[in-house]
Amino acid sequence: MLCMLFRWYAIKLFQTCDLSNMARLLAYKLGEPKSYDTVVDPEVGGQERYSLLGLTPPVRFAHGISLSDAMVAGSARHVSNISAKDKGRILLFMLDAGLACIEFTDTGSAVDVKDTGYVLRELEACSEERQLRNLFDKVSICLTTPLFYTRLGDEILKLAGVDASNLCRGDMLGKMLEVYVRGATVMRSVNRTMHSVKLRHCGLGEVDVFDSANELLIECTVSNKKAGEVSVQKYFKDASLTRVCTMRDKRFFDGVYHRIPYPAMCCMLDADTTHALPRTFGATDEQMAEMAANYGKAKRPADEVSDIVLALVNNAGGKRVGLRLWRHETQQAEMVAVPAELRAWNLDIVHNRLTPKLCNLGDFPVLTAVSGHALLSDVAK
Repeated sequence: MLCMLFRWYAIKLFQTCDLSNMARLLAYKLGEPKSYDTVVDPEVGGQERYSLLGLTPPVRFAHGISLSDAMVAGSARHVSNISAKDKGRILLFMLDAGLACIEFTDTGSAVDVKDTGYVLRELEACSEERQLRNLFDKVSICLTTPLFYTRLGDEILKLAGVDASNLCRGDMLGKMLEVYVRGATVMRSVNRTMHSVKLRHCGLGEVDVFDSANELLIECTVSNKKAGEVSVQKYFKDASLTRVCTMRDKRFFDGVYHRIPYPAMCCMLDADTTHALPRTFGATDEQMAEMAANYGKAKRPADEVSDIVLALVNNAGGKRVGLRLWRHETQQAEMVAVPAELRAWNLDIVHNRLTPKLCNLGDFPVLTAVSGHALLSDVAK
């Protein structure tokens, strides 16, 4: 606590805009491990342009546009004038405040850095740019939520003459999901600098989040990966762990890992209910090949493609009047009046009685319908 107060006092010694501009650059990198020079001087619009070209049909930036006025471009110009020492102090403060976390990449090599103390000491002692370059070559420092990025990405698409709704499609959606899942995972830690581990061993593929404290492996994707493309079962085969691969809309447990729609997985992390998922051991390549062959024949649960309850909705007086649902059919979230009967992935309603499946009813987020909302008039009827 005293260390935190000292760093907060130190941060007050220079302009607040230094902190906000550094935060924008970290937000813009999302969760990707990048060199220090790429972080502080990014190619503005490059990742958005690449993501849009991968859509079907491809979406292109308007011809001849300039992104020099974008917020992230202005932040890069501002940060170029901040000393290396102050950059280190800003990064320390963001880690202390829970705005950022450290991501270590485990490649199976003995030289991999996995010590938070080392990172904090390097930032504390930082006085030259080369020290920051060396540190960013070994670890990644990321924000704990993608919300900071959405404002930057939204502005870039608007400057490029592109509908901002495209920001939540394709490659960029997957990157934002990874940041959200990592942040929701590390924020469950107590009394320690938040950090996570990405697994990237040669020949085993990549697992985005390994939470050793909660014995949890999460592979993040917004598509429906085929069985042969998943990696969570390949790591720590002799350890009993919760193994999850997020999907676009598939829910299925094959006895080795869980396929869970990514909106539902985000809800489970926020409600801290992943401990309810069965833990399993890994599988050999031969076992996975057999599983892949039988995958299409396996009997799926009836609610594999069901809707997901994201939140409960109350009126101003605290009476429950509706639900916020993620509709599988439309792939959109919408508000609905509380039905008398419902079978959703995480909540059933039978004869007006609400029965949660994965957590307590009190764990669901609660929204308040403002005066004049259509839900209130529906209830009145």
